[in-house]
Amino acid sequence: MKAKWLWAAVIGLSLHTPAWAEDTALEHFIASLQTLEGEFRQSVSASGKATQEATGRMALKRPGRFLWDYTRPYRQTLIADGEALWVYDPDLEQATRKPLDEALRNAPVSIFLEDRPLGEDFLITALGEEDGLSWFSLKPRRDVSDFSLIEIGMHEGLIRQMRLTDALEQRTLVSFSALKLNEPIDDSRFAFTPPEGVDVVRGAR
Repeated sequence: MKAKWLWAAVIGLSLHTPAWAEDTALEHFIASLQTLEGEFRQSVSASGKATQEATGRMALKRPGRFLWDYTRPYRQTLIADGEALWVYDPDLEQATRKPLDEALRNAPVSIFLEDRPLGEDFLITALGEEDGLSWFSLKPRRDVSDFSLIEIGMHEGLIRQMRLTDALEQRTLVSFSALKLNEPIDDSRFAFTPPEGVDVVRGAR
């Protein structure tokens, strides 16, 4: 079951608040975002108890390209090339390919990859300061997401944490560090060719 919990939180996240609201730090970040890369730490908890933890590196480039590379406790790579999403598990010697629009539909990570106004799908609320971060909640306007609540913490113009709550009240916390914003990233970083001998599973449209 390791594959499911590792990438479900990532594939399971355009930004605009109502016209009467002022731009927020989150909106400004999304509006100016072209590329982002850094490190992450991800933990999943249920009933207040941590159940899984993982660390790795990430990179993204608009439109539609991202890399989410788990390095601990075991390797797994998610990579989107603008057309397809690959999930590669070297331990299982398996790579799964899905059309990107299908894989990212209503997914939290899509907030960074699309140009669609987030306010169309989410009610955005400023939550104030907590632990040195400015927090915003994104609550789905319709029942179109696996997550009942998304919270994003900002500091000095950058995203620092994400808190995701699913319909079963399972919570995922993703913390970002060593971030680089809008530095050039070659498209080759987001290309994937299954290694020889790897079993390839292709999702249907």
